[in-house]
Amino acid sequence: MRTIKLSIQYDGSLFFGFQRQKNVMTIQELIETAIHKLYKRPIKVQYAGRTDRGVHAKCQVVVYNDEGKIPLEPLKQIINKKLGFPLVIDIEETHSTFDPRRDALFREYEYWMYEGKQNIFLDRYLLYVQNIQLDLMQECAESLAGIKDCRNLCTEAKQYKNTKRIINKADLKKTTLDFLGYKKTAYRFAINANSFLQHMVRKTIGLMLEVNNKKLSLEQFKQIVDGKLTYKWPPAPAKALFLSEIGYKGRK
Repeated sequence: MRTIKLSIQYDGSLFFGFQRQKNVMTIQELIETAIHKLYKRPIKVQYAGRTDRGVHAKCQVVVYNDEGKIPLEPLKQIINKKLGFPLVIDIEETHSTFDPRRDALFREYEYWMYEGKQNIFLDRYLLYVQNIQLDLMQECAESLAGIKDCRNLCTEAKQYKNTKRIINKADLKKTTLDFLGYKKTAYRFAINANSFLQHMVRKTIGLMLEVNNKKLSLEQFKQIVDGKLTYKWPPAPAKALFLSEIGYKGRK
């Protein structure tokens, strides 16, 4: 028996998240259906993490077992052909005990925003913000690093036994985006942690935007993050959120 590790990219716009659910299309169902057709038997995959409805991935990790009859590179091509979408970008054999979720040292998400003149094509994958206060937003981002009780930064905190997470780093950087010939000033928020709670990144971005829009002060932001102040605010839209990296031992 061989253990196959797939690194997969997908556009989550038309899907109800990664994890299989009843009566809706998910990325997991799409992958398992394609593999079922290939091997002529049901196969349930393991995966590194759930992404919510509308969230994308640059590097989701999926693992399953097969009999090892098809060489890896042809197997990658066959799976991609059967999938059509999403896209397997890497394939390798791994050890039989590898668990893509529990063995992960960290996960990183990125969230993209832009300002200036609004563009319908950029709006598919980026959030338009009329006026981004870069220095203020950077201060918000930098204050997130450390061991944090993130119960205020998630949905339904009661579902978790422990809401503390280790946020390794968070930052917001200004860059130039060239997309379909449209050059725009864009902003990439990246957050790296040992794991994430439900809607945690979108809630964090939403809270940062409350500060950006002068509805909250920086100090109030920090108090909410630290659980010292309660406040209700909307999460940022899913369309601009990407699972961008998953780290395992021996790799960055």
